Amino acid sequence: GYSARQDILAGVDWLHARRPGGRVVVWGQSLGSAAALFAAGEAGGRVTGYIIECPYRDLWTALRNRTRLYLPPVVELVAY
Repeated sequence: GYSARQDILAGVDWLHARRPGGRVVVWGQSLGSAAALFAAGEAGGRVTGYIIECPYRDLWTALRNRTRLYLPPVVELVAY
């Protein structure tokens, strides 16, 4: 999510270039919600609002959920 914040900021810039003075709402889900939150400080007043769906609590929880989802039981413990 941290490096993906650049995508959010680029999208905000693109929208403002095409619709000067328009309102921008950023909608993020899961990893996208993390990217939106990381971008919020840099986006400042250029974003009118945020819709954040299913953000993960922290990086360790996100990692644990992903390893459980995609790896077999013993392998997921080692990978985590």
